[in-house]
Amino acid sequence: MRRSRYFSVGSLILAAILAVMICLPWFRIPVFEWSIPTPAWNRAGLACFALACLLMLRSIGGAAFRWPIRVLVFPAAYFWWESLAQMKVWGTRHLGSVQLDLATINQGLSSLGMEPVTVYDALAWKSLQPDYGWYGTGWTLLLVSVLTWADGPRFASCPRCSSLTNREDGYCFSCGESLRQVPGCTNCGSPAGPEDSFCRVCGDELRKNKE
Repeated sequence: MRRSRYFSVGSLILAAILAVMICLPWFRIPVFEWSIPTPAWNRAGLACFALACLLMLRSIGGAAFRWPIRVLVFPAAYFWWESLAQMKVWGTRHLGSVQLDLATINQGLSSLGMEPVTVYDALAWKSLQPDYGWYGTGWTLLLVSVLTWADGPRFASCPRCSSLTNREDGYCFSCGESLRQVPGCTNCGSPAGPEDSFCRVCGDELRKNKE
């Protein structure tokens, strides 16, 4: 129960961090010789937003959302990595054509001794680097991958034959050993064996403690 609570709290924290990272600047695009901050781009932002929603649902007790998180984290990471290349292509495709359309106007401005209008600077777009929001999202996706890998049923070993078993198993599939241990005596604190019904020290009934 405590372990599940840790994963719920961790999912809630990562969902909040990922939601914040989507809103932070991922790039600072050079337009009109300015550096304009832009948040998450295209499908990368949508995938991260969907992942944040799934993490939020996992945090309120939806253990069934573990697998959707595991499936979505990989395309989200891929879209995040490709967003830089997509941003450069977007600038070349859209702003580059606008700059060509302004060629005639810029010639007229230059003849009048005025500065030309620069919407698209090819060198600046080629050297475009991601901002701290992009890096923060990448680290958050890495933490989500670690969390969702650790989240789930873990394996234990049989005390008699050391075979790997699930935590929910009542008996070992290899040797038949009982895996459900009866808790110690609540009256005197003495340890108890798995088949004990009464405490060997004080005689208190153990089965009622188990129930």
